[in-house]
Amino acid sequence: MCAGEKSIYNQDMEHSSPFDPRSLTDSTPVELSSTQSDNSLYQNDSPQHEEKPQSPIRLKKGIVFLMALVMLVLLSSTLAFAARKNSWWQKLTQPKVTPIPTIQPIGFISSPSPTVTPTPSPSFSPTPKPTPRPSVKASPTPFSSPISLLTNVRFKRVLCQYPDASQQNLLITLSQNQQFEEGSPSIIDCDLTIENTTTVPTEDTFYSITQDGALLKKESIGILAQGIYLPNNSFIQNVTPKQDVGTHTVTITVNPDKLYPESNWDDNSYTFTYQIVADRTPPVVTILDQAQWIQDSQVCYNFGFVNTVDNHSIYDQLHNEYQLDDNAWTSDRTTLVCVPKVSGASHTVRGKSTDQRGNIGQAERTFIIP
Repeated sequence: MCAGEKSIYNQDMEHSSPFDPRSLTDSTPVELSSTQSDNSLYQNDSPQHEEKPQSPIRLKKGIVFLMALVMLVLLSSTLAFAARKNSWWQKLTQPKVTPIPTIQPIGFISSPSPTVTPTPSPSFSPTPKPTPRPSVKASPTPFSSPISLLTNVRFKRVLCQYPDASQQNLLITLSQNQQFEEGSPSIIDCDLTIENTTTVPTEDTFYSITQDGALLKKESIGILAQGIYLPNNSFIQNVTPKQDVGTHTVTITVNPDKLYPESNWDDNSYTFTYQIVADRTPPVVTILDQAQWIQDSQVCYNFGFVNTVDNHSIYDQLHNEYQLDDNAWTSDRTTLVCVPKVSGASHTVRGKSTDQRGNIGQAERTFIIP
């Protein structure tokens, strides 16, 4: 460097301000003169001009900015967690409210509405008033009373009989599914014994008799205390049997309407059946002594004394015929046939009867002239 240049450099250095590190952070570029530019080339080569570290103030500003950013993130996270926790706690403590469904009127079709999640509300819906139930009439069948307080009536003995066709004063015990021909029997008598098997007296007790489901009789027998009930030492009920061909059922029931409770309903009825079959019995023909009448020189025979009886058909429903010896049959019962009186001679009278079922009964009797 020459002496002139050195003097100029020294003058510049004397008039320049001291070095300020903050000048390095200024964003305004520094314009260098040509002399300064040349000097910088030499300064870069000298070890005394090394690169200075960053300003402490600028570093502090960066640290403060980072700390503020971290605190902001932590604050946001804390607020979000508190919001979620508060929502969970509300769901846990808030009572569940069931939305009331909308009832569509009949006759209108509406498009389905979007599902809306109801917002929980702390208010509770009012309790609905109970709907009054219609009163129900008590049925006579079910009873809730304990068995020890219930009575029980039953048939201790049932004996049904019918009169013998040949001996009306003789009664024959009726058996189950007894078979009868048309016209018999004319009546069935049932001797009933009703018993209260408990110490609890009954209320007014009724009994009923049905035949093929049709009610024949229903009467009261009063209040039954413990023991056997035999009014007037007899409790006989008459049943007129049907005459229709087929099976018929008779049922006798005590307390049929279940007016008072019982501990056992299985022994309140007695049922028997009988059958009516087509008549197979022919009429009975009887020729009386009076059929022969002796008069002076002749002997007469009167068919009016030929009797016919049937178990089903009445007399007017029978077809009767009469005959003397080998003469023709006649249906005229008033016919009187006379023959010469010859001592020791014999004559035969015959009778024949046919009932509605075609059964034929006949008889004959031979008379000897004295």
